[in-house]
Amino acid sequence: MKKYYKSPINYLGNKYRILDSIFNNMPVLNKKKNFIDVFTGSGTVAINSDFENLYVNDFCQNMIDFLNFFYKNNYESIIDKIEKVLIDFKLPFGDKTTYNKSSVSLYSKNYYKLRESYNNDKNLTKLLCLIFYSFNNQIRFNSKGFYNIPIGKSVFNHLVKEKIKYFNETLKVKNLFTYSYKFIDFIDKILEKNFNSNETFFYFDPPYLITNATYNANWNEIEENKLLNKISELNSKGYKFILSNVLQSNGKTNIILLDWVKKNNFKVINVDVNYNNSNYHRKNKDITREVIILNY
Repeated sequence: MKKYYKSPINYLGNKYRILDSIFNNMPVLNKKKNFIDVFTGSGTVAINSDFENLYVNDFCQNMIDFLNFFYKNNYESIIDKIEKVLIDFKLPFGDKTTYNKSSVSLYSKNYYKLRESYNNDKNLTKLLCLIFYSFNNQIRFNSKGFYNIPIGKSVFNHLVKEKIKYFNETLKVKNLFTYSYKFIDFIDKILEKNFNSNETFFYFDPPYLITNATYNANWNEIEENKLLNKISELNSKGYKFILSNVLQSNGKTNIILLDWVKKNNFKVINVDVNYNNSNYHRKNKDITREVIILNY
């Protein structure tokens, strides 16, 4: 059984739990040369692929900056940079995985000093440290662009170091090309390269039209149709793809997506995954139908 590696960034919506479903359904290509990840997030899918070149895009510039940080620095340098920030702001780190409420209160003042410092200078390593100590390790910014997640109970420890080590080592054996464009512009940039369709694969994990996650807030029917039309264009050019999405969720059906699938006779594979710890988990497990959609 293949071993998969988690990103050190706990990005909402990452596809670690369904990697088997994705990679067990990959197409047969002449060469596994170019993996195109249009909505890469934390890079979890791309870095676990066995393609030679990774072309990753995310409209969130911070996510692309994180991927470049883990790619361009060696493991020892990454740890040194992180620990220097933690020492400067007197935040605990070591072997403990979490702290109780009373212990957290002892260093919460230092966490908020770090948060204020990051919001002033936008230093990437400071943001990374904030994520490690924040509530649920979340990433969120207010309308002014300030990081505003409160402190949590987790800390930078040996388990996080292990994630960084494997993530860094896995990235180092790839050729990583990063972009931060709107998805239409990114796909057009890739098409300009005239990649051989028998060596190139596209993966899509867009915001879900019918779910309520915070990162879906700016996604609407117009964006959904733009994306599906663009994927249809790729299909007409002979490129193979997988699209992650949900067809039903919380009593809603994505009619746009369902009609598009039927019109093009694309294959739909149901994904059986348990999200017990996710914010959007529902007691009735039958109301969410998570799928991958493919054209081969």
